[in-house]
Amino acid sequence: MKKHINLLLFSLMIIANLAIFPNVVLSQEEQFVDKLFGKRFIFTPKEREFFVKFSETASQTEIEDIIRQADCLLKVNELHGKYHKVCTFQTGNTFENVKSQLLQNPLVTGIMPVFVDQEGYERYVVPDLFTVQFNENITERRITEILKEWGSPIAYDHWTPGFYTLKLTEGLNVFEAVRNNMEWQEVKFLEPVYYCLHNELLADTYLNQQWHTNNTGQETGYISGNDINAFNAWDITSGDSDIIIVIVDSGIDTTHNDLAGNILDRNGEDWYFVTAYHGDPPAPKNNSVTFCKK
Repeated sequence: MKKHINLLLFSLMIIANLAIFPNVVLSQEEQFVDKLFGKRFIFTPKEREFFVKFSETASQTEIEDIIRQADCLLKVNELHGKYHKVCTFQTGNTFENVKSQLLQNPLVTGIMPVFVDQEGYERYVVPDLFTVQFNENITERRITEILKEWGSPIAYDHWTPGFYTLKLTEGLNVFEAVRNNMEWQEVKFLEPVYYCLHNELLADTYLNQQWHTNNTGQETGYISGNDINAFNAWDITSGDSDIIIVIVDSGIDTTHNDLAGNILDRNGEDWYFVTAYHGDPPAPKNNSVTFCKK
């Protein structure tokens, strides 16, 4: 009897929360299966941490005021762009309350918990985007029909044919969209858009100068996101000592701290490195090695 009463009280609490916040999905563990490789991803919300996306019309002062008024603290100021923030809320508050309060401001375009995946990596899921790769034999006309049926306009049309980043259908959770749309036979793979923070990369003293690695628009004329997606690649693998990288038609600084201990011995093979080149004139035309400048 006591067990039934507790269950009833718990159910009433959920109903009460939904009545107060009808558009809020309670934070919970999320799962999806990668259609291409069959790998199951399990995302568990972190306690008191969330990822929030602001409108690109918001100023830095406005963003700071919104976070402060919600009684939250800024943890990461720029996560793959200055309009993506990672915050924490105070003990005693809930993600549902914070989400409800923040979404009342039109400058807030989305909010998600910070997740930890099944391998222990933190995942920062963009609340309103997901990516899809259609099968090679699907025509553009058919793709247009499918996107119309999904109600998901194209946010980014990528270089690879049939590969798009899409805007989320209003009223859907991004994981719901992934699970629902994954079932279509025309879809090759589909997944949320998410980022990771990697201490190995962030420890690089000159990371902010490497626009090709992580372009945040750090210089005038630079377009945020126009880079090699190094952070996303790091999500796939952060290296393997069994993998040998061959650099063709390019020079290398053999004394560089990051490289000196990792260059293989020649063992009589017909390849070589040159020392770093420090000035003019440029290398001879018949030299197939590009010199490195310090």
